[in-house]
Amino acid sequence: MHPATAAAVLQAALDPVMESAVRDYLARKNRTAHPDGEFDKRGRWYPDAHEQRECCSGISQPTASYPYPLMTHCRSVEHVATLHGVDISSLRRASRAIAKAKPADGDEE
Repeated sequence: MHPATAAAVLQAALDPVMESAVRDYLARKNRTAHPDGEFDKRGRWYPDAHEQRECCSGISQPTASYPYPLMTHCRSVEHVATLHGVDISSLRRASRAIAKAKPADGDEE
């Protein structure tokens, strides 16, 4: 099966919530989408109130030397799963399957 066809089949098999979570996670991972938040005057990034979840509470607070621990966390599979209310393992598994099925740049026919 062509990789693009395999990706389409995998996406069709996902429920809408999981599909949304997979798209969000892969976009954040690939940096084509960004978690909602803002930078303060010292360049530290903080998530917006609707982005903040219980899983964020154990993450170290940003400092001038390390301004992105919360941004990095908000791109993680754990955070995106919590944000969308899906199982972490299921999101990880579905994301890997979709990513493997999609052709790399230049591999499309």
